[in-house]
Amino acid sequence: MSLAVMMPPVELLPPVAETNFLPGSESEYGRISAFRSVRMKEKVFVLVHLNQVNTSPVTVSLLQGQDVSGTGSKSSNAVPIFQNSNTTLTDALVASGLSNSVQMAAAEVPQILVFEALLIEAIDTTNAFITLAVQTSCAAPGNIVSAVMLPAGMYASPAKTTYTN
Repeated sequence: MSLAVMMPPVELLPPVAETNFLPGSESEYGRISAFRSVRMKEKVFVLVHLNQVNTSPVTVSLLQGQDVSGTGSKSSNAVPIFQNSNTTLTDALVASGLSNSVQMAAAEVPQILVFEALLIEAIDTTNAFITLAVQTSCAAPGNIVSAVMLPAGMYASPAKTTYTN
């Protein structure tokens, strides 16, 4: 069994140090990832890594859209969340309940967050929502946030991609 075949990593947010200061803006330093298709998938895992260099809290939210352009985007339904609030001390992920948004610990440590999305429950398939994205907010200069989606289950062919509907 191969990770590259069974759950090929799909970059949502590349690791970037936050630098643009927009005082008073609704989402100072916040970013929204690309929307990626989860059509024909049963479950996806979204892995968020935060390398925090100051104690400003960072909120991470899971969004859903109707296409890869993010049409009609809104918060996903609540999904199981797992966190490691300090990867320098442990590699254990702790269950944090059900939600579509998490405020990560306000500490100067590297952290990992995992959204586990069973798609039939996580997105509004009745109204044709087929994509997922990640949104961050309230990060501060120097913080590095990245996110990767791991869609569970093999792709039917190399032509299948998360970049198209």
